[in-house]
Amino acid sequence: MPNGVVVKSRFPTPLLKAVDSAAEKFGISRAQTIKFLTLLGIRLYNIGLTERALKLYEDGKVPVSKAAEIAGLPIDSFIYVASGRGLKSTVRESIKGLIEALKTERKST
Repeated sequence: MPNGVVVKSRFPTPLLKAVDSAAEKFGISRAQTIKFLTLLGIRLYNIGLTERALKLYEDGKVPVSKAAEIAGLPIDSFIYVASGRGLKSTVRESIKGLIEALKTERKST
C-alpha cells in the first residue's frame, strides 16, 4: 500500500488544462503531473524564503539565527549558503549559531 494521503481539490478549468498539457508533454499521468508541479512549487517557495532570509541578513535586519529560521534551514546550513553567496557572518555569530543548533539537536534526541 503506498504511503500518503488522498487529497481532493477543485481546479479551475484553465489550470486543469495546463496540468493536462504538461502531463502530455512529460508523458506522465495527470496525478503524477500534479505531484511534480506541487513539488516544483514547494521548491520555488523554499528558494523564496531563503532569498528573503539572505536579504534580511545581508541588510543587518536579522541575526544569523533568525535568518536561518526564516529560511527553514539549520543554522550551519544557512551559514554555508550565505558564505556561498559571499555574505560573511562574524566568527562570534557563526559560533553562537552553531552552539544554538547543537543545543536544539540535543533537545530533540
